[in-house]
Amino acid sequence: MGRILTQLLKLRGAQVIGLVSREEKVSAAKEAGADHVLDSRDGDFVERVMELTRGEGVHAVFDGGGSTTFWSSIEVLRRLGMLVYFGPLIGEVPTVRMVDLPKSIKVTYAVFADHIHT
Repeated sequence: MGRILTQLLKLRGAQVIGLVSREEKVSAAKEAGADHVLDSRDGDFVERVMELTRGEGVHAVFDGGGSTTFWSSIEVLRRLGMLVYFGPLIGEVPTVRMVDLPKSIKVTYAVFADHIHT
């Protein structure tokens, strides 16, 4: 999923920061066109993303990491950013209270059948 998202985003002119969980995925992310590739095993990726965006955060996060990355993904969003969450197959679905969402962000759970319904 990450490769295809990276390629689509690059076609639209986006800067892409990829997050991988294993060393062998680094080269795949770079080959797909990611501008920066971070390894989640190196610790908290929030600080590095904020450095790369000069403290602004990113416009959008496509999170397939499940509950392990959910709140960190929210932290790296800029004001009015969007979290596209498709990670509940990997772990527990986090409980979210609307008042805990910062910076007027938007959160969506993309269900394939809703987007490709015929």
